[in-house]
Amino acid sequence: SYGGSGAPSGAGFTAVYSTYYAFAALDSSGYVHTWGAPTSGGTGGPSGAGFTAVFSTYSAFAALHVSTSIHAWGNPLTGGSGAPSGTGFTAVSSTMKAFALLNVSGSTHTWGDASYGGKGAPSGAGFTAVYSSYRAFAALDRSGSIRTWGDPSLGGSGAPTGSGFKIASPSYSQSVDMIKPLPDLPSAPASPEYLVPLLAGLVIVVVCLLAVCVFRCVRLRKRLCR
Repeated sequence: SYGGSGAPSGAGFTAVYSTYYAFAALDSSGYVHTWGAPTSGGTGGPSGAGFTAVFSTYSAFAALHVSTSIHAWGNPLTGGSGAPSGTGFTAVSSTMKAFALLNVSGSTHTWGDASYGGKGAPSGAGFTAVYSSYRAFAALDRSGSIRTWGDPSLGGSGAPTGSGFKIASPSYSQSVDMIKPLPDLPSAPASPEYLVPLLAGLVIVVVCLLAVCVFRCVRLRKRLCR
């Protein structure tokens, strides 16, 4: 099963998340419900209520609890195991196969595939946000300086030096969630101000066609009279 069946019944769900082959849903009490491929997080979700958000890599989930603890499950090679214990975590970001956390002091914690940023995070505190590409992370500290790690060819190196920077791009995992369908375009009301130009155009077309017909009839009559 890749998630096309097995969804929980009932109501009260507030958010749905996904890996490539599984889903996770949060209900209004903060319970996590999963279905889909077990190797991609379709089973093994945390029990109990109080979870506030779920994040994902290619085949693993990580859920943030109201106590600020983190719980991970799914493929251990892509972040399904190895999450830090304890509390005080405030933000989660992910690449395709790794997770990164920030805690209240601004320290970074990572786990998952090392080549996707699961290792190599900067030490120390004072970081305010973590962003991600497909295979690399970038952390911004209070001074506006940037530290990167992960695949060097996909943003894991080459960040500008100095301070005062702001990163505007969303994380890889967030970018999928930020894609929203375009709103339905309102249909034009059938009011006189819209109908008048339309009717005028139709009248002009009809008059032109009649003129062509009359002209051809006149020419035909002349030929017959000869």
